[in-house]
Amino acid sequence: MDQYLWKRVTFYFLPHRKAGSTGEEKYYDGQFFEDIYFAEKTGEIFTKVKNLNEVEKFKNALQNTDKHEVTVAINTNENRLFFYQDNNISEIVFENGVWGEPKNISSTFAKAGNFVTSACLSPDEKSMILVSDRDDSFGGRDLYVVNKKQDGTWSEMVNMGKTLNTKKDEASPYFANDTTLYFSSKGHSSIGGYDVFVSYLRKQVGHHLKIWTFQLIRLMMKLTTWFLI
Repeated sequence: MDQYLWKRVTFYFLPHRKAGSTGEEKYYDGQFFEDIYFAEKTGEIFTKVKNLNEVEKFKNALQNTDKHEVTVAINTNENRLFFYQDNNISEIVFENGVWGEPKNISSTFAKAGNFVTSACLSPDEKSMILVSDRDDSFGGRDLYVVNKKQDGTWSEMVNMGKTLNTKKDEASPYFANDTTLYFSSKGHSSIGGYDVFVSYLRKQVGHHLKIWTFQLIRLMMKLTTWFLI
């Protein structure tokens, strides 16, 4: 799962599945539910890794439970943290030196029987890539895009197309910059489980139509896809 090193304030978030997890319960795969662990850099040394529930600054913002908790993304300004908890993606915001209470993001997009399991925000914070198993997916979990409207709300989810999405699961989107999107997939001739892939934004036509080239990092296979957002 995703690990995040907060570059400016040097926080480190580490999801982990081990004995001693909150609740001491196991998932159907026989492994313990995931908890989030935390370390902070002091000088050139990181503090001892702690269960997030032991960190005072997150007491009113984010806590591990007896289910899965996983950090999934952090924005470029490093003041918005996205996490997965109880089949939902939520967000906490750092303002005035304090992490605020969680805000559920999934409820804005999820339909009955479908879940939003991951999210990442573009560097300009005008677009967000979501992972969901909606009815219009190509088989498993797909990548979707939403855009921020003028009133500050998000547009409807749009599937990013079958060049990026496959009949198997896609997951863990990450914007390296405005034009480079990394993600993982069990499809695209994966050598087993999830492999890492990259998609480049090569051209934008008007306001809505974008051309992305898709590149399989390992095999260097290039394709081109159009999708409306």
